[in-house]
Amino acid sequence: MSEEAKSARKNVPKAIVISILISTIVYVLVSISAVSTIPWQILGESETPLALVASTALGKSTEFMMSVFALFATASTALIFMLGGSRMLFGMSEAHVLPKFLMKVDKKRKTPYIAVTLLGIISIFFVFIANMSEIALLVDFSAFVIFAMINLSAFALRIGNPDAKREFKVPLSIGRVPILPLAGFLITCYMLTQFTIQTAWSVVIIMVAGYIFYKFCKVKN
Repeated sequence: MSEEAKSARKNVPKAIVISILISTIVYVLVSISAVSTIPWQILGESETPLALVASTALGKSTEFMMSVFALFATASTALIFMLGGSRMLFGMSEAHVLPKFLMKVDKKRKTPYIAVTLLGIISIFFVFIANMSEIALLVDFSAFVIFAMINLSAFALRIGNPDAKREFKVPLSIGRVPILPLAGFLITCYMLTQFTIQTAWSVVIIMVAGYIFYKFCKVKN
């Protein structure tokens, strides 16, 4: 999204840090409120812990309200992935892996409207033919794999290209070992162990197929 932002080098990092801080504060406050209302042992066994907290604190009348909130939360998450996915299609088109028409952008807003539309149609298609809970697990597992690779990239840059000019350097290092990416990598690896073997193998197969497709199209072009 940086290509569509004004003063991206300054504003994008600032926006990311501010968003993380706000989200962290909100999550902590919600967690404190939840365990203050219902013991954590009971919350851990519930499939809908926040709904349980709301119904306990405010009564059964909150069920409809929580359903509305859940729809907005799901829609916002879907929007984020569609934004990211459409820009990935744009990037793959720019790299001559996908057709060039996916690079077309709106003259006023400079957004890849064809890529956004195509991804929206594909998303609607999967809504009707697939189990959404399984798709959500695949997306979550893939996200953690990407986070792990991003953290590993800090090690690769430090060791493989130590003299490269850097716009930003990760703080808190021991020698060439950056502590924050190391912690991030270990945490994401732990999170990956919380998924089923079936989910892991499905993502591996999809990633291998995508890599083969990418290499084949690059060679062909």
